[in-house]
Order: sequence, then C-alpha cells, then structure tokens
Amino acid sequence: MIIDMKKNIILFALLFVGVLTGYCQQSAYLFVYFTGNRMSEEAVRMAVSLDGYNYKALNGNQPVLDSRVISSTGGVRDPHILRCEDGKTFYMVVTDMVSANGWSSNRAMVLLKSKDLVHWTSNIVNIQKKYPDQENLKRVWAPQTIYDKEAGKYMIYWSMQHGNGPDSGRNQMTISSRRRMQ
Repeated sequence: MIIDMKKNIILFALLFVGVLTGYCQQSAYLFVYFTGNRMSEEAVRMAVSLDGYNYKALNGNQPVLDSRVISSTGGVRDPHILRCEDGKTFYMVVTDMVSANGWSSNRAMVLLKSKDLVHWTSNIVNIQKKYPDQENLKRVWAPQTIYDKEAGKYMIYWSMQHGNGPDSGRNQMTISSRRRMQ
C-alpha cells in the first residue's frame, strides 16, 4: 500500500512539476482535503483531476502525510495549498486539531513547504504560545494563504475566537517571501 501511494504521488508530482517547468503541456488540478471528525480522518489527503470536476483520490483515499508527525495534536483539518510565484514551491497550511478534544481545543496551525508535493517540511505555529496577549484564545482554524504581489509577500489568514467573543476571520500573519518555512 505504501509503495502504491508513493508511486501515485510521485507520478502525479512529476506531471505537476513537468507542467510548472514547461516539460509537458498537460495540466491537472490538485485537491487537498480531510474526510471527517475521527482522528483517522483528520489527515491530509490528495486527489487529482484533469477537468476540475472529476477527481481521483490518490493513495487509495488514505492520508499522504502522517498527522501525528507534523502536528502537535495528532490530527489536522482544513488543508489549503498554494503554488508559489516561482512555480516550483508549494505551501500548505492546516488546522492543528483533533475534534475529539473539542471544537475549542485548537490553538495552532501547521505550515508546510514542498518542492515536489511528496517531501514536505513542516512548522507548528501555536498562536497562543508564540504571540502575546493570547491568554483567552479559544480556537484557531481554517488557515489559508495568498500572495500579495504589491508587497512581494505570502500571507496567511485564518479564523479565531477569543473567550466568548465572536468568531473572526480578520486575522492575518505575513510571511516574507525571503523567509524560509523550515
């Protein structure tokens, strides 16, 4: 099973990287997702489509990354992937969370980086521990990334809630395009 997963991911990565570097004219869409609320389902999965409508799950719809290795909680949700401006690098962000611990148990996100969609480096960013005045932080979730061309920086934005306040989607963290996520 692991050999098939690596074979499928490597073949897809070669196709995708070939498109990015101009070695082939085909293109494909990559969808990253998680499947449910059980710990075994709170993991990154990938699917590919040639038309953007019909997707084929890679790795037999099993996780392509081990959540226990990349996260502080043992589970991840809400994956978002972005191909960088250089056309060769990919950033992915995920919520660091296990829903069985409660919907207000997540204080962190995981930042991932890859050059080939197979090998990833990861960093856990615990907002409550990393930034001041976050004592009443209740939850952090659904991070996404964008590239700001004017500023020349990648930005991560996410939702979070403090205490009993409203859930807010106006939080952002800027990551310089020169700064490494390792």
